[in-house]
Amino acid sequence: MPISNYPNGFAHGVTIRGVPLQVAHPGRVFWVNNSTVLPANGIGGSDGNDGTYLRPFSTLDYAIGRCTASRGDIIMIMPGHIEAVTATSIAMDVAGVAVVGLGEGDLRPLFNFGVTTSNIIVSAANCSMSNIVLKSTVDSVVAGLTLSSGGDGLTLDIETRDTSAAIEFISAIVTQSTANNLVVKARHRGFVAGNAMTRYIDLVGCTDAKIDLDFFGIASTAVVDMRTTACNNIQVSGRFYNESAALTKNVTNNTTSTWSVRGFEAKGGNEFAGSDDTAVAYLSTGTSTALGTDGTTVTDSATTVLGAVGADNANNAFASSSVVANLNGSVLERLEALMDPLGGYDPVLGFRVTKTSDRSSASGLDNIFTVTGRCLITHLSGEVTTQIGTTTTIKISDITNTIDLCAATTVTGDVVGTMYHLDGVKSAVLNASIAPVVGSTSLVNGGYQPIIVGGTQAPITLQETGDQVGTGAIAWVLYYKPLVASATVVAAA
Repeated sequence: MPISNYPNGFAHGVTIRGVPLQVAHPGRVFWVNNSTVLPANGIGGSDGNDGTYLRPFSTLDYAIGRCTASRGDIIMIMPGHIEAVTATSIAMDVAGVAVVGLGEGDLRPLFNFGVTTSNIIVSAANCSMSNIVLKSTVDSVVAGLTLSSGGDGLTLDIETRDTSAAIEFISAIVTQSTANNLVVKARHRGFVAGNAMTRYIDLVGCTDAKIDLDFFGIASTAVVDMRTTACNNIQVSGRFYNESAALTKNVTNNTTSTWSVRGFEAKGGNEFAGSDDTAVAYLSTGTSTALGTDGTTVTDSATTVLGAVGADNANNAFASSSVVANLNGSVLERLEALMDPLGGYDPVLGFRVTKTSDRSSASGLDNIFTVTGRCLITHLSGEVTTQIGTTTTIKISDITNTIDLCAATTVTGDVVGTMYHLDGVKSAVLNASIAPVVGSTSLVNGGYQPIIVGGTQAPITLQETGDQVGTGAIAWVLYYKPLVASATVVAAA
């Protein structure tokens, strides 16, 4: 049974199975199909047919010639249609024609460009082409689509393909001067080893263009290039993988054009943007930079996620002014310190700092801690790790302000394991005992008086002061609480 045709329409609309038909346009619809898959009761495509669904034309150019300019005619190209393109075989030379391809994937209408001069010339205004595939089947096809000066208002939604790395377009779309009001949505499937393509879209003197691309391949000059004659109001967006170079060869301007681009640089793995007034640059940091090349190595201070958060190592470079410097400043290191008192922080005693003195100074002096700002020393103890030799006495002093924190204490011959404890009384000697006995000087027994040291002056130095050079080593442990935000205690150099 043939399809019903009502060329004059319905004055009050029409519904089919309760569904209203919304497509109503003044133009005619022509059908093109040269595939072997035919509609029921239909015949094969021929330019001798009447161009209906059952009797389609076989070529696009013939269907264009049957259209009336600016009437709103539509050319429907059926799935599986394949057509060869030469230098003169197809011309969009009738204004206001819409070419619509039917089918998905490889069933979309395919146009093969088989000679280097193969070209579809658009010379009429306000046309459109959608859901068709343009493919180079010979190397160095100069231009797939050429927009002449009369091709204003062209709208494209197409895919272009190269056959191989040795069979490519030089340019897929080329505009000539005054071909304006261009809207392009295009996907290019190329090969990164190619060498023929210079510019995927070659813009010459175009005004008002909106271009959205999904490009994969290699273009030696640029994916979109504005050259020879200035272009104006060119908006470019999309995804770019140009094997020629990351970022710098996505959009280029060799004239005084006005333009902008914002997209995703697939080769570089970053979003990017730029314009005629602002250099093209990445908008965000890629994962390899943000997390470090291996996720554990910190290469800088605050410019990466890993630099600020910290890694599972002792080399975190980031240091925040709001935290104490000897805790490394990284989030991970601070959390480790909070969870492990021996790792640097105790909720009762405060922050932990260590320094081992080696008693080797010729004057018997050994700087052990540097205090910056006002701090509360909640604990200071030392343990002999190498037996003390000829030194007779030691004491802990603030040498910056010439203040002794305890009296001179005899340590001659003290053996490994001997411990010293500062009890906070300046006139008292260091309490001493053999480990592990701490004695009455422990905080638990109330024998320690915290000491306030430091202030607004320059950093002060706590020094282990002895009578003379000697042998032996003492491992000192100091806990403190900062009384101002910037206060710190670090092991002396």
